Amino acid sequence: MYPITAAFREAVVASSQVALVKATVILDDSELGELPITSGSVDCDGTRDGALRSLSLTVAPDPSAFDWLAATGAEIVVSRGLRHAGGDELVPLGVFIFDADLEEAADGTITVSAADRSQRISRSRWTDPYSVAAGANVGEALADLLTTAWPDCPIGTTLATVDKTTGAKLSYLDGADSDPWKDARALAASAGLDLYFDGAGDAQVRETPDPESHPVCASYSAGESAIVLGQVRTAKLTQLYNGVIVAAEGSGVGTPKRGEAWDEDPNSPTYCYGPMGLVPLFYSSPLLTTQDEVDSAAETLLARVKRPIEQVSFTLVPNPAHEAFDVVEFEGEDGSVRRYMFDVVSIPLDSGGPMTATARETEVA
Repeated sequence: MYPITAAFREAVVASSQVALVKATVILDDSELGELPITSGSVDCDGTRDGALRSLSLTVAPDPSAFDWLAATGAEIVVSRGLRHAGGDELVPLGVFIFDADLEEAADGTITVSAADRSQRISRSRWTDPYSVAAGANVGEALADLLTTAWPDCPIGTTLATVDKTTGAKLSYLDGADSDPWKDARALAASAGLDLYFDGAGDAQVRETPDPESHPVCASYSAGESAIVLGQVRTAKLTQLYNGVIVAAEGSGVGTPKRGEAWDEDPNSPTYCYGPMGLVPLFYSSPLLTTQDEVDSAAETLLARVKRPIEQVSFTLVPNPAHEAFDVVEFEGEDGSVRRYMFDVVSIPLDSGGPMTATARETEVA
């Protein structure tokens, strides 16, 4: 969750909100202009492997907007916030580049589809084979890889805090099918880390959040301060796993290595020794060479793939500070407290629309 002031938190649950939405086109760190938004959303999806954040936007007719957006290298900086007693407060939702052709209708309306800055890394295909030396610090290796693909890539502070190293030399092939962002994500995952671009557009890493132990970032109550407008429960019976088995396939592996992680919480609906039985996901990677790496990868993947049998789709009063992997508590009118981790959060870019989120229940108090 993006850090916000106490006044912002109070304004979120107030009887009415004064929303602020801003989308600005920039080029080489210079502002070209602000877009007149009619509708759209920013999605933060923790379940996909590519861009964490994506943007869909409809822009009202404007004599300059198309030229701004069509400028080679242009980016869209998006934020949403609230006006409260302390003033105007905006939350950065992402910095985006196009992942589809720009379209302007006959009436001048422009439709925008864009992904976060990981798109820049993906598009910068390797023109020569790229390698990472054995024993390299993973954070430094990630920073080097990202800035090789995109020299101006903004590197967040979290990469400097990584204390893990690679087990063997890693090599990435060049060519039309190469994807440096996919390679960087795989390198991070081999160390039990999640690589992503944050709302300010900086490359960051974090430990893959565990829904059972991740701290609560916000609590909401029933009554006048309620933010839940509606919810739908869904039984997720496909792609449901309670274990991960990882095999090491790296060229530096002399003896085959195997790592396993299982949901061994008896109170979990996907408990591996419960009615569900053992349902593993199998994974292998040439980046894994040591036992520590396969064990870490197994734990990281398990945190991603284990899901409760039921998930909840929420319709909520917008709070743009929320993002994927946030853990929140909702207190019902009967005093019961339910704890959820957001997997997907969709922030509207029009002042009247609700926020939606797909979540997994992690605990019932």
